[in-house]
Amino acid sequence: MKARTISKIAAALAAAALWCGCTDDTSRLKPEIGLGDEQTVTISMDFKLEGRPCSSIAGPPLPSGTKGDVDEDLIEDINIYVAGENGEIIYRGYHKSVTGVEVDAYDNCIYTVYAIANAGKEIVADSAEEIEALEHSIADISGISSSSGGVLMSGKTDPQKVSGNTSVTIFLTRCVAKVTLRADYSRLNEDVEITVKSVKLKNIPSNMKIFSSNRIKTSSGSINGGEVYGPTSTDLERGIDFFQFENLQGTLQPENTSQQEKQWPLGSIYSKICSYVELEASYSSPRKYGDISYRFYLGENMLTNYDVKRNTQMNVVVNFINDGAVEENTWRVDNSEIMDLVTAIELAPQELTFTQFGETKTATATIYPASAYNKALEWSSSNEEVAQTDNNGNITSIGNGECTITATSTDGSNAKGSCKVIVDVDETLPPEPDPELELQFRESSLEMYDKQEYTLLFTQATEEIQGITVTSSNPDIVKITGIESSGIKIEALETGTATIVAGYGGKEQASCSINVEKLKIVPAAEDIVMYNHFYEDIEYTVLPAWAAKEFNITVESGNSSVVCGYEGIANRVIPQFGEGEPLPSNGTMTITLNGREDVAAQIGFCVKPMLALEDEIKVNANLGNRNAIRDLGLDTHPRGEVTFSWVPADGTKYYGNPGEDNVEISALENTITFPIPNSANGLYRLVATVASDDGYNGSDATRGCDIAIYETIYLVGTSKTVDRNRADGKKDTWIYENEIVAKWYSHPNSYMFPNGELPLELPFSYKGVTYTNPHTGVSEEFVFSFENGEQLDMVLGGSQMTYNGTAPRYYLEFFSLEAAGEPYIEGNPATGEPYLYIYSRNFASGFSENAVPDWEKIFKLIYP
Repeated sequence: MKARTISKIAAALAAAALWCGCTDDTSRLKPEIGLGDEQTVTISMDFKLEGRPCSSIAGPPLPSGTKGDVDEDLIEDINIYVAGENGEIIYRGYHKSVTGVEVDAYDNCIYTVYAIANAGKEIVADSAEEIEALEHSIADISGISSSSGGVLMSGKTDPQKVSGNTSVTIFLTRCVAKVTLRADYSRLNEDVEITVKSVKLKNIPSNMKIFSSNRIKTSSGSINGGEVYGPTSTDLERGIDFFQFENLQGTLQPENTSQQEKQWPLGSIYSKICSYVELEASYSSPRKYGDISYRFYLGENMLTNYDVKRNTQMNVVVNFINDGAVEENTWRVDNSEIMDLVTAIELAPQELTFTQFGETKTATATIYPASAYNKALEWSSSNEEVAQTDNNGNITSIGNGECTITATSTDGSNAKGSCKVIVDVDETLPPEPDPELELQFRESSLEMYDKQEYTLLFTQATEEIQGITVTSSNPDIVKITGIESSGIKIEALETGTATIVAGYGGKEQASCSINVEKLKIVPAAEDIVMYNHFYEDIEYTVLPAWAAKEFNITVESGNSSVVCGYEGIANRVIPQFGEGEPLPSNGTMTITLNGREDVAAQIGFCVKPMLALEDEIKVNANLGNRNAIRDLGLDTHPRGEVTFSWVPADGTKYYGNPGEDNVEISALENTITFPIPNSANGLYRLVATVASDDGYNGSDATRGCDIAIYETIYLVGTSKTVDRNRADGKKDTWIYENEIVAKWYSHPNSYMFPNGELPLELPFSYKGVTYTNPHTGVSEEFVFSFENGEQLDMVLGGSQMTYNGTAPRYYLEFFSLEAAGEPYIEGNPATGEPYLYIYSRNFASGFSENAVPDWEKIFKLIYP
């Protein structure tokens, strides 16, 4: 008897204006409930959230820049499903209120109640299985909550028997996690200021599995979370709230021991699917200034785990300590936009003495650190009646006395450097000039590299150095370090151009234009592959090219088994890892200029085994007219000389040499060729040996490959109908009693598998049912039912027959034999698919123990 379901919903209006007097929308289903009494009972629904009744109490507002206030307790609407014991839905309804929800059901039945809150629409599901698989998607972060601030929630009861009118409590769980970020400045150095410009939540799921665990699986499943711009210090101290769907990525880095290690390279899939918080800030201190970013992956801890669970409060506190980790240049702390301020200035010489009025000398400024972004200086004199200066450090004596020349940074750091100036001129003596002295440099132009020191020689030496004045048009590029009788000493500082001008007696006479290039090493490749015990010559170029002859290089690696400077050649490197020692999949070598250790380049490397070979090769020895060509999987250094040999027959496992005249091996093409047909069936072992550069002859220099040569095996099967009877009392049901024989037959020349019977099961399928029997020649009964007009596909010949009340004579005519287990048969060369050829004699004639298959016919079936 079919049961009836009567569904009614009593929905009371809420007192709050939020509900606007709306009544419920319902969907009424009338499936079969199953067992139970005819009498109906009423199930009253009571909803609770974290142990308290659901309400519409709004939380504190978020800072500007978020979508709107999120009320994590609010419930605006709810989808209710009541499922019977068999998973069938007896009630489905969509309600705009959580009060007064009642459902009529049958007494003494077992039900499970499901609820989804704040979906904003009716969600259709027709079975418990469909409910468990429900998902909710959003296009962007604005969809994480409704316009009123409600977030998606779900809950279900345990299956329980309902007897009489009853009340069911459904505990709702938020499908979102709440992430609260706070900042703590209490341990930040007093002279450091960090102003947060924005806070963002990144890599949150766009899709949510409502009743099962949820995580991002591909980068396309990630969207940006909330963004807050210009948060105040009050916002950061109180905490900024974000909401996201659950993202259970698990514990991914169990070996981590510090927070700095909890990060992923940009190319990793985890950098796109693990949720994290990003802070962008401006940074200033007496030493550095600029923009800085801080990033933190979320998880149950800050070391190894990446889980963000639904219905949880996750608190992230950013502790700004000491200098705010400004020196840490990683993904976690990105200081690429941080610039160094000038912290100190040193003038040389620190004291200058003038014995003539109008004499000009140059003070050179060295700026610390050398990486300071803005190196512009402002020069001044404490008494311009004694000496005056320009902004290139050129100082001119004016009158007797002492003063201080000061160079001050212009980047806001207010760093200073000073030089004492003494002007002591005997005014009773007329000024000591030589009208015959004319200064000229031997070079009118010069190429230099950074940090190079050089002397610009005069065409002729002079003793009158006291009257010589020298200037540099750009002392930040080329500075003057001294004046000698033979010439002017200079030092190149940075890339660019400058002109050095020397004069005497107030006249500019000598001039040399200088171009400064960056001294650097450029590797020929960023990464190289090396083979163990084979050397590689690391190729590189020193720029500028004319400077290369001035330097030798040193190559270093961080691994003691990677020997650098092999055979006394500086750029020759050889890996020398011993047996069993793991080879590095990645490493780094550094090339350094001797005498200029600040000029270096890095090259990545990996080390491969000195010899690789396939572990096993299978060859079907009688597969058509083409030779069998197999990939050896041979891999070694191009200079490696590889020799091959066969393991002698051991009388138990290996057969020895398959025939040198029949088998061709090409190390160059990385192939081994077997002529087909081939009667050398058996198991052979090919051994490859390579000679290394350093004479290493350990087992790593030898590799072996088992080669199994076997023939195609053909299945010969037949069946003899013993009897066929109609089942008693059943018109179109037939009982077949059969004698079934199935044998494996191999090729007549087989060495591995002689002709005869091998253990084999031949399952067959009929109308979706698979029958599996060991066919050993015994009589077996199978029962089949037919319907008039039924089309029966014939296995042999591809034809059909129509059942008309007379059963087929032999049931083997319309079912397919399929080999079970491992048949030792490779793929069809034409399609690449596995094949099993079935040859059968006439069914009715039976199959005797001594029957010999028609091999010619078999080959015609295989090779038509």
